[in-house]
Amino acid sequence: MHDDFDGDDGLITSHEFYDSADFPSGGNSWLTNPSPIWEGDSGYFYRQGKWGFSGRPADWHDRYFFRMNTRTFDIGDASISWRYRSAQFGEDGYPKESSDAVDVWLRYQTEYNLYVFQFDRTNDGMLVKRKIPAQGWSGPANLIANKGVYYTLPTDAEQPIFGAGKSLISWEGVRNLLPVSEKTKPNFPKLAHDGATVYDFRVTVKNLPGGKVQMQGYRGGVLVYSATDDGRSGVAANGETQGAHLDRGYFQTVPGWKAEWGLPITHPGASGFRADDIKFWIASFEVRRLAPVEAQVDAPPAPSASPSPVIDKATPGP
Repeated sequence: MHDDFDGDDGLITSHEFYDSADFPSGGNSWLTNPSPIWEGDSGYFYRQGKWGFSGRPADWHDRYFFRMNTRTFDIGDASISWRYRSAQFGEDGYPKESSDAVDVWLRYQTEYNLYVFQFDRTNDGMLVKRKIPAQGWSGPANLIANKGVYYTLPTDAEQPIFGAGKSLISWEGVRNLLPVSEKTKPNFPKLAHDGATVYDFRVTVKNLPGGKVQMQGYRGGVLVYSATDDGRSGVAANGETQGAHLDRGYFQTVPGWKAEWGLPITHPGASGFRADDIKFWIASFEVRRLAPVEAQVDAPPAPSASPSPVIDKATPGP
């Protein structure tokens, strides 16, 4: 699937065309949703000069103003790419907070069960988190965020420069990896946040043998981030691991709890974007299938490095 945001400027979609659902279910688009590609429960999404525009946080009257996902939920092993530019955190919004960020969603099942790759953060770094449904759990109440618990995944052995075991990779830390085209941009190696400077991002998500899921991030075509979810080693805000919380049975009191929610998300889902207190624009959004890792090991080299595109059937989420 892809979206070049062609067409007249104006509204793409908004929360007004979406029904949220009670925990732990996901919502659905209305039949009147004007977008065959996007849906969401927070904010307005506009077309502006062939860019998708988030609108202003102040217009939504909430710093947590933008949550939009693709209507197709069949994105499995895939490469997801987009062009990006943004304003300053807090511009046309609220005083900047350390938790403000822009995420791309991966393997999105519901707003409570997904991966997030935070590629634009107030501390100029990037990381991947797994969110697990947790309303009513018996663990620490202060770890709950929108009825779920987030676990930051440690980097894996394919992480450039730093290797395995890091929770946050800074743009300064990967400065020397970035191409010359990035080095000429304002505020390098950090993001410019000037509303004009354009960045090319890509993230891959793929299943690995043993039920693991690997996510890798690219900027300007260069690998800058790599982490793997094994269902155990993600770390919550209090420093405790997901494995420890599962072993203690904290999730057993979650209504409708399913054991698969505590495992890596190996089945397809949606993609999308989340933003807190920052105006941003995306263009040239594209999802392409990746061949399964097992097939890549045994199959002869393909004639082209370009994987086939995912067909968007505009299927509402579960």
